Amino acid sequence: MKQIEVIEEIKKIATLCVNKGWAEGSAGNMSYRIEENMLFNWLIANKEFSLKKTFENDGLELEDNITFLISNGGAKFREIAEDPLTHFSVLYVQNGVLNIHCSDDLSIPSSEYKSHLLIHQYLAKEKPQFNSVIHTHPTYTIAFSHKYSKHSKEKINSILEATMPEIKMFFPQKTGFLEFSPAGSTELAVETLNELKNHEVIIWKKHGILAIGENFWNAIDKIEMLDKAAHIALLAGMK
Repeated sequence: MKQIEVIEEIKKIATLCVNKGWAEGSAGNMSYRIEENMLFNWLIANKEFSLKKTFENDGLELEDNITFLISNGGAKFREIAEDPLTHFSVLYVQNGVLNIHCSDDLSIPSSEYKSHLLIHQYLAKEKPQFNSVIHTHPTYTIAFSHKYSKHSKEKINSILEATMPEIKMFFPQKTGFLEFSPAGSTELAVETLNELKNHEVIIWKKHGILAIGENFWNAIDKIEMLDKAAHIALLAGMK
C-alpha cells in the first residue's frame, strides 16, 4: 500500500471510531507494519519524523527488521483524523535496539506499544498478510465484558454466536478473551500475543477490543460486527 493510501485510511478509521464514541479522550491506538523500504525512507525523511531516539524495551524479546507506524501516547483520534503524521511515530528494531522517529522530544508511542511490537513481530513471521492492528473502546463490548465477566471464554463465544449467524461465519477462530491486566503492561502484551495465535480479535475485559487485519478496514469490520453481537446479547438478556 502506498504511503498516501495508508495515511488516508488512518484518517477515515479514526473518524469512524470518534463518530461511534469508541475513542473518548485519548482512548485507542493503532499501528501499521511497514514492509516497503521506500515507505520507511519516505517517513523518516519527512519533517514530522526528524527526531530519532532509543526506547526502553522492558525486557521484551526483540527481533530486527520490524518497522511500524504507531499512534502516539496521548494522541486523540479526533486529532489523528485531521493530521495523522503529527500524532504518529515510526518504531523499529535495529541491532536489538528499539528505535523511534518522532516529531519532537515530548512525543512517545502509545502506552500499548509493547502489545503492538510483539504482535507485529509475530505476524511478520507467521501471518504476514496481516499488517494492521487497532485497539479501541466499543461501548457495548465493554458493557458485555462486565455483564458476562464470570463466564468462560467458551460460554462467551457461545453467547456471541447465538446473536446472529454472521458471527460463526466471520469468526471461525472465535473471539479471544483476556482477564483485566493494567493498560500498557508487559503482562498484557504477552497475554495478548498468546491469545492472538488462535484469534484475530480479542476482548480485553472491561477495557476494549484489539483486532488485526489485512488493512485497517478489515480490522474495524471485525470490531463493528463483534460490538453489534455484544449489543444484541445485552438487549436480549442472553444467558
